[in-house]
Amino acid sequence: MLEAQDLFCERDDRVLFQRLSFSLSPGQVMQIQGSNGSGKTTLLRILCGLNTDYEGRILWENQPIQKLRTQFRDNVFFLGHAPAINKSLSPLENLRWFCASRGVRDNGDIPAALAAFGLAGYEDVPCYVMSAGQ
Repeated sequence: MLEAQDLFCERDDRVLFQRLSFSLSPGQVMQIQGSNGSGKTTLLRILCGLNTDYEGRILWENQPIQKLRTQFRDNVFFLGHAPAINKSLSPLENLRWFCASRGVRDNGDIPAALAAFGLAGYEDVPCYVMSAGQ
């Protein structure tokens, strides 16, 4: 059983979640849903013990995961996403590079493509300050 009790996480002076509690029994599934940058990946990393920057408690088999570190990690698998981007470039620069590397001419459509994916206003922001979902 996995249980979260009163989880709180803040990043860059922005609360991602607070007073988050739930419990899952073996075989149960929970869907985590939210907009880009809302903290979904952060929550998953916290639940897997990969991120310790939170308040609250996470229990596995009724014990804090810190006490059962080896057993807990032997029973958890986290498959994150590895973006195929250069984090020091902006989204605009990354897409221009990608197009150029494939011989695709930039017809000025990149800003519209970024907007279609909810990244309008982030065109020139370095990717390392953006969330994994963004």
